[in-house]
Amino acid sequence: MTRTIVVAAVAGLVMLAGCDSSTEPAAPPTSEDALTTPTEEPSEDTEVTSEPAETSEEATSEEPDADRPPEMPAVAAEQTEEGAEAFAEHYISTLNWAYMTGDTTASQTLSDSECESCAGLIAEAAEYQTEGDYVRTERTSALLSSDGARVEVTIEQLSGAGAGEAEIVVRLRPSEEAWLVDEITIVE
Repeated sequence: MTRTIVVAAVAGLVMLAGCDSSTEPAAPPTSEDALTTPTEEPSEDTEVTSEPAETSEEATSEEPDADRPPEMPAVAAEQTEEGAEAFAEHYISTLNWAYMTGDTTASQTLSDSECESCAGLIAEAAEYQTEGDYVRTERTSALLSSDGARVEVTIEQLSGAGAGEAEIVVRLRPSEEAWLVDEITIVE
């Protein structure tokens, strides 16, 4: 059965969108709210350290190479808006690779161990391989704060059964080597 990554990502994120540090499980989403899971607003104590970077209008993801995982561009290691955008795009490329091959190693190394939405997507990718489905990053916009970055990403399904776009937010925190993904949510 061919499934699209956009659908898989949306389903996985919706199921995990209510995850927080509490021990009580979140109620499963209803079909009515499956595509309307809101993103968390920045907390009032978040200090904005820069203005949002200009939105990238150029599509950046290409069809994944089945022979090797994507290489992280050098700019993705920079603690800048441009670096955060490049890192988020690279992370999406590693998810494409994981869904295509079942090899989740690259995605796991870029995810914070506490990122439940990341773990859900990675577990799903490990369960099956797609038949040529992948997404392309259409637009990105990053905003740095004192504790990391918030990157808004528009992804588009390019191949396989179905098509569509999804707006997601990738929250990053700085790490020694680059960034780590803290959370992935769907924009309402």
